[in-house]
Amino acid sequence: MKYTLEVEVGGQNLQLAIDYTPAREGQYSGPPEDCYEDEPSELVVERIDLVLHITEDLSSNPRATRKILVDVTDLLTEMNHDLDAVYEEAGVAMEDHLIAEAEAAAEAQALLHKEDEA
Repeated sequence: MKYTLEVEVGGQNLQLAIDYTPAREGQYSGPPEDCYEDEPSELVVERIDLVLHITEDLSSNPRATRKILVDVTDLLTEMNHDLDAVYEEAGVAMEDHLIAEAEAAAEAQALLHKEDEA
């Protein structure tokens, strides 16, 4: 699944385009042909953008702020930059996002159940 998340690393705001595959529990019982091992979750950062907020004085909207994204993926890779901090923040942000999704789904399910009872 593809996600776009904003994280802060080293005091800089980054927007990450990530591909996340959730973990899958293995099947250890039943016929051997139906069994398989656990598969860990996988998080791949596909793009890293530096987020810049530029404030402009425009006659139609004074103090308007524009969000500019600067792709720094190749720059960080070419500089042999240690991307562990980016992946760590992406993992934390992804975990928070998935928890929020699960909580929202549970709340929606509870509301549907409550409506069915009424």
